[in-house]
Amino acid sequence: MTVRVELSPELEQAVNEKVRKGEFPTADDLVRQAVRHFIEDDAEIAHTEGLLQEAAESGDYLELTEHEWDSIEREAVEEAGKRRAG
Repeated sequence: MTVRVELSPELEQAVNEKVRKGEFPTADDLVRQAVRHFIEDDAEIAHTEGLLQEAAESGDYLELTEHEWDSIEREAVEEAGKRRAG
């Protein structure tokens, strides 16, 4: 499928600069990757919205203090470090 896209001069310059720097082999490759990222981001947003809706519909919630959030974060960072260390 062929699609023709017209870019503003600023976007065209940005695309050409990325190709010139070797970040992408061609402008087509850059656009393909940008569209893939857009689709992935859209799916991630939809998933997150679904989780938020599910949480909102699940009933009562527990309000956590800043200290409790800090503790949860420390535990998560520790666990991630253990998993990386293998």
